[in-house]
Amino acid sequence: MSSSQPASASVPELIKQINSLDPTVRASAEKALAALGIQAADPLIEVFSSGSFFDRKWEAKHIAAGLLTAMGEPRAAALIASYLAELAPTIGASQDYLNKARSAAEMLTTLHWTPTTPQEAGIYWFLRDDPVKCAESGRAGIKPLLDILKNEQVGNAYNKLIRQQAAWALLLFDDASVVKQAVRTLVYYGITPEAISERLAVLNASPEQIQQVSTGHASAVSYLGFVEIVLGLGAVLIGFGMFSTTQGGSQSITGMVIAVGGVFVILMGIMSIRGKRQLSKPAPPESA
Repeated sequence: MSSSQPASASVPELIKQINSLDPTVRASAEKALAALGIQAADPLIEVFSSGSFFDRKWEAKHIAAGLLTAMGEPRAAALIASYLAELAPTIGASQDYLNKARSAAEMLTTLHWTPTTPQEAGIYWFLRDDPVKCAESGRAGIKPLLDILKNEQVGNAYNKLIRQQAAWALLLFDDASVVKQAVRTLVYYGITPEAISERLAVLNASPEQIQQVSTGHASAVSYLGFVEIVLGLGAVLIGFGMFSTTQGGSQSITGMVIAVGGVFVILMGIMSIRGKRQLSKPAPPESA
């Protein structure tokens, strides 16, 4: 029987096809397995211990996870939780892995699964966009997020996206050093104080949490200011060097422009250090 007609293929053949390199073959086999319903449950469970090679193993596991979830198979939750634990360290690598992890977390929600360890809780609540519960998972639970913050890849659009998502999730974590790292990441990517304040309001942050984030923000903008001043001074020195070593002409003009730009950057740095970019404070309670 041709693999282009998986509906009439045996269950073992269909299981083999969800490991295929061809997405059309995988999709067709998935449809056929879904039509078989509970008859395919045991073979699908076996997929989670299969030894097929790396990416295809994950493709097959993801298909199996979705089918078992649709069946309401009670054995699926533990298997999908284990699969999610495999995915967790990779979500910083690509959008595809993040999408698979989010989908797995949604499946676990459908199966009424709840995390039982900090490691499970941290990544699960991050993927379910609940930073309050994510923060409650403790340092062991947020390790994948801390790893993402530390792994900067300049020029990588996805790296920028996932680092910002991790930083937003860590704003309420009960550790000043973690909050400082998160806020510094947000400031580095140009997130405004207003946006950070708005996020804290949405999360119903406590005064203590707001103060911790505000302290982290002050540290971040001071650091940014210091960097700006150093860069500005460098530009001024280069610009005046070009201006003083040339006798008119375009190089002199270029040098002056660089120097003026450096002065502007220095002023921006001074503004940062003097706190001109403040994080909004919560409004005082109205008097009775």
